[in-house]
Amino acid sequence: MPFDTFHDFMEHWGGSAEGWIAYISNYPELFEKIGGTYERYGASWREYLRLLDKSLENGAGWVM
Repeated sequence: MPFDTFHDFMEHWGGSAEGWIAYISNYPELFEKIGGTYERYGASWREYLRLLDKSLENGAGWVM
């Protein structure tokens, strides 16, 4: 059964890899699904977080 994690995500999200890890560590099944999706596309969630950190360090930020 699906459930909404957006509120929890917003509480943890500050734009950093650490914030994302703090959020996703509460949802191991969701993390497994995300990892599987990245694998299917030949990508790595670890690489994505590394790029995210670099982007934020350079002042890119997020647009919502």
